[in-house]
Amino acid sequence: MVLTTAQATNGYMSHAYSPSAKGMASAGESALPQDSLSIVGNSVGLVRLGQRVDMGLAWFSPHRDYLGLTPNAATGAYAPIGSGSGNGTGTGTGTGKVESRNNDFIVPSLGYSRPLDAKSAFGIALF
Repeated sequence: MVLTTAQATNGYMSHAYSPSAKGMASAGESALPQDSLSIVGNSVGLVRLGQRVDMGLAWFSPHRDYLGLTPNAATGAYAPIGSGSGNGTGTGTGTGKVESRNNDFIVPSLGYSRPLDAKSAFGIALF
């Protein structure tokens, strides 16, 4: 039996959406709300915020690539690039090393909160 380490991420979901929450490793959205974007992790925190508008921009830069398979002309089977059975070039068919051409994204966020009374509030977050 062979054991390997598990590797996981949130994928394209961010750990947090406001600068203050990112600085607290997302604890700011759930345990200690500091801005109206905390509605993403815990909407109850809006009662503690008062009326406010928060906006932000984040730079998201995922560098993605994959190693495709190339057909072996003699057997018709597929083999990984570099195994001697392909030409090692990336093509539009997904064979060879394929790299993303889009690596930089600006991600906007916007939040608004407004207290209704001592125990309730209204809020909206776009993220």
